[in-house]
Amino acid sequence: MKITKLNEKELYAGLGWLAREDKIFKDNTESYKLDKTNLTNNIGTLAGKVWKILDIWDEADIYSIKKLSKADEKDIYSAIGWLAREDKICEDEEQIYRLK
Repeated sequence: MKITKLNEKELYAGLGWLAREDKIFKDNTESYKLDKTNLTNNIGTLAGKVWKILDIWDEADIYSIKKLSKADEKDIYSAIGWLAREDKICEDEEQIYRLK
């Protein structure tokens, strides 16, 4: 975050976007590098859960998604980035997420 000057939400959403593009790899030291992704099972699966939550509830904020998915907030932002790359999700000015 220091180097990119992104906040946590933006950073993790960006990582999710890159994971969907098969461009980011997370190693055992929790570091990321540009490479074929190994995050599909984690982020892709959670993206499916987030999509299902929004499909059922129509809209939700990050705290509701966190409660319903039982996932870490950072991972949820990555899943949101994944869905954004697929052009399946939008966020309004009140930070409420909806499916497109």
